[in-house]
Amino acid sequence: MITGESKGQQLIPPPELAPPSVKHLPLAKRIEIWAQLVDETDALVRAGLRAKIGPEGDLEQAYREWYARRMEEHERDLYARAENIDRLQAQRINSSAPEP
Repeated sequence: MITGESKGQQLIPPPELAPPSVKHLPLAKRIEIWAQLVDETDALVRAGLRAKIGPEGDLEQAYREWYARRMEEHERDLYARAENIDRLQAQRINSSAPEP
């Protein structure tokens, strides 16, 4: 912990709260853990949607709509990142160009 800061202001958790490392595990086991994480995340999303739409709502339709919105957000983020990279590269090129 950084001296003088309370635990509520600390950005990096202490090592004892870090998730366990999987570096020692074989690749197949790491992939298995990753797949389980993906499945559990999907189950949480679906549970949240179910709570939102109620027991009579169309879960698959709600999931498709959620996924479409998520992909639109992701696409906007990718475009913004690409534009930022272009802007930074243009700045670098302009700042390194010789004066006429």
